[in-house]
Amino acid sequence: MPRNIVREQLNHLWDAIVLKNEIPISRENEIAANDLIPHNIICISWDFETLDQEEDNLRQTPPILFYPLPAQVLAENPIDPSPYGSQQEQERALQYYDFNPPADEENHRLGSFSPISCGVRVSGYVKSWALGFPRPTFGVERVINGPSYMRKVSLPNPLLLGPGWTWFYPSYHDRWSARHLMEFPREAGHGVYPHVTACLVQDFNARDNILLYSELAAVIAAMRNRANQPKVDPDNEDAQEALLTKSEKYIHELRREFPMEKRFPVLILSFVGPQHARFLYACMDRRQLVIRQSQLYSFVTKSDAALDLFARFLLSRPLSEQ
Repeated sequence: MPRNIVREQLNHLWDAIVLKNEIPISRENEIAANDLIPHNIICISWDFETLDQEEDNLRQTPPILFYPLPAQVLAENPIDPSPYGSQQEQERALQYYDFNPPADEENHRLGSFSPISCGVRVSGYVKSWALGFPRPTFGVERVINGPSYMRKVSLPNPLLLGPGWTWFYPSYHDRWSARHLMEFPREAGHGVYPHVTACLVQDFNARDNILLYSELAAVIAAMRNRANQPKVDPDNEDAQEALLTKSEKYIHELRREFPMEKRFPVLILSFVGPQHARFLYACMDRRQLVIRQSQLYSFVTKSDAALDLFARFLLSRPLSEQ
């Protein structure tokens, strides 16, 4: 099997940072920028609202290998709730839950307004804004099944064979989970691109310009699982399901889907407390893991929420350096 230094580095990061926690983690689940340096990781603040030119994205170092859905596409294809029926039924279908927690701090932390509960609701709403609510002139079927576009990742997809999609630290109540995973079939059905998009929900608040440990661990898990993904016939579900019972050691001895990939680009919509979100784009640059992080966006109320922006990034398509 050919050697891939990028895959080796991702396996090392998984072992050192996720399994052994060999990086200082604050009580707030934060990672200081200086503590990333010994692990050859860099986190850069980035304005994601400028990523609307394919050529500019590709010119970055390292390149940004995603391109969000153009803003005018959503603007020209507004949501039409009329299929839901009466005005009351339309309002119920499009109902958004503002952040209005109870005064009791303990109930706030453990109840329906905990950061992860809010993240689950808001990420689901963003997905509906992008793909669920009726846009008669948009055509969800056209978007999802268009040439080389995207498809949902679900079992027995071999990307899910690796661990880390749901994790916790330091206790079970300090947890995070990836949702709404998407990948991108290549043209003419010849495999998939290495790119992955996902929503991440987690039980932590966040601050601008500071990476959370949960975000870092989720990035490493997604990239490592893609790097170690075995090659298997995508049309043979029996072969895919058979791998679900195999050990990780056995799987790592199989041929890889991406044996010589250099980047393993990942785009994450990260939902944090109290009811906020931001973007993370990560890729490898030889042995260095480069993470670009946006500002925090408020989803406290529907009027605050950058729903079009997050829907556009959820509907991003992959870019290739070739």
